[in-house]
Amino acid sequence: VPIFGTTPVPPYGAFAVSQDLKLPYVINFNVNVEQQLSSSIIAQVGYVGSRGHRLALMRDINAPTPSAAGLSQARRPFATQYPELAAINQLESIGRSKYDSLQLSLIQSAWHGLSGRLNYTYSHARDNGSEARNTLPLNSLDIDADWGNADFDIRHIMTAGFTYNVPELGMRRLGEGWQVNTIVTLQSGRPLNITTGTDRSGTGALRDRPNLVGDPYANVPQAAAPRSVQYFNPAAFALPALGSYGDLERNALYGPGFNTVDLSVFKTTKLRGGASLQLRCEIFNLFNTINWANPGLSMSSSTSFGVITNTRNAGGAPGIGAGEPFNVQLAAKILF
Repeated sequence: VPIFGTTPVPPYGAFAVSQDLKLPYVINFNVNVEQQLSSSIIAQVGYVGSRGHRLALMRDINAPTPSAAGLSQARRPFATQYPELAAINQLESIGRSKYDSLQLSLIQSAWHGLSGRLNYTYSHARDNGSEARNTLPLNSLDIDADWGNADFDIRHIMTAGFTYNVPELGMRRLGEGWQVNTIVTLQSGRPLNITTGTDRSGTGALRDRPNLVGDPYANVPQAAAPRSVQYFNPAAFALPALGSYGDLERNALYGPGFNTVDLSVFKTTKLRGGASLQLRCEIFNLFNTINWANPGLSMSSSTSFGVITNTRNAGGAPGIGAGEPFNVQLAAKILF
């Protein structure tokens, strides 16, 4: 039906749901040890893991085998039975995942006005696909060719949050009700899934990855465009031979980390009738750390491949949130 003004011609793309679709399940397990270090400090060490089975993933059940001759409708498995159909992207229960982590915590209960918590996690999340919608694997005939670091894998995460209730400074009303808070977040980078951007395998999936031929972080050239950063060396990657897949694993590299320190100062003054006025000064990204977004990941774009042009939240900057520059927010609250 020409609903967009043009009449489509075959072969058409199709979507299907497996008749053998099963209910996914995840097994979670953990063990923790706590130790009282003092009357106000508790330390905790834990191992946390999970295993995911029958997770939903999509693959092209009509994908042709790789060929140096390029994409051919005749090589599709259902070419004879359904000659008018090209890719048949089917939702199936073929995903699996694995997560292991070491988790450390230091908990400070109220001590001379100071309280807070320090957390550190060293973890590794792996799967053969992190997203079921609008995503195809490298090779629909071998789903585990995509087994690797999960899209959301962050190896190191350290967070800390502390509150200090300042003792009365001796000045009535003006010297009482002060509170200082800080939140610190330090994270390593997120995975980078580098692709060729072209159909080198001849399967039509456009998920081909290149060959790794050098150290991506050695001899990194200067970015050509202003206000940009060249994150890795494009020369470390090469296109695979036609009709083949590259040897670079999925999500093999990692992008820039994320570091920020937020600070706030509260002044609470008691009013009549049990109400209070709280004045707040909230400072985000206190040290104005630049938190870069991931670079361009397609080899087909020679001007953006390996180049960073944005911070994490470039769409909303300047504002409040991850990746924003130093900014201050003033607020007043009535508590009753």
